[in-house]
Order: sequence, then structure tokens, then C-alpha cells
Amino acid sequence: MSTLTNEAPVDIGPITLTDVTGQKSHRVSKIPSEATVNEVVQRLLGPMSQPTHDSEGRPLTYGVRSERESRFLGGNEKIGDVLQPNDTLRLMPTVDAGRGTGG
Repeated sequence: MSTLTNEAPVDIGPITLTDVTGQKSHRVSKIPSEATVNEVVQRLLGPMSQPTHDSEGRPLTYGVRSERESRFLGGNEKIGDVLQPNDTLRLMPTVDAGRGTGG
């Protein structure tokens, strides 16, 4: 279990983040309520051993689905506005259909 804190007030936790398969999970004891969903995802990709680039070297982006609310969370949403203690979030790679080299 890790803690995502600097000097911001810590209001939310624990939170469990799982990968798209549900086989990998990471429990976070405390998350600053002012952190955004994107900030939390970026900090947890490493501990969850999730890839940050695709097979062609392009950066991967991830969406986050709240299991409690059954919806995808916006990357700029504040943790304190969207999460409750013991929430489970599912980390899902975002597929950019049609993205290509333009050639």
C-alpha cells in the first residue's frame, strides 16, 4: 500500500486501482483531495507495472472507470469531488482509432 502525499490535505482513501483485466491491483491508503484523476493515474502506472508507451513507442493514455459510479472519470476531475473511501477504479488504456502516420 502506498501514499500519494506531498503537503496537500489528505482526505480520500483507501482507494484500489485495478488494470483492465482485474488481475493487477494497487491499493493507495491516502490521496490528496485536490489531486486530479490524471495526476493519480500518472503516479500509479509505475507501481502497477503498466506500459507508458505502445509497441511503436507512442505514449499511451489511460481512462479511469469508477466501479461505484459505473462511469469514466474525467482526467481533470478532482479526487475529492469524485471518490469516496474504498472506491475501486479500473485503469483502461485509451485506444485512438485511426491514429496513424498520415502516409
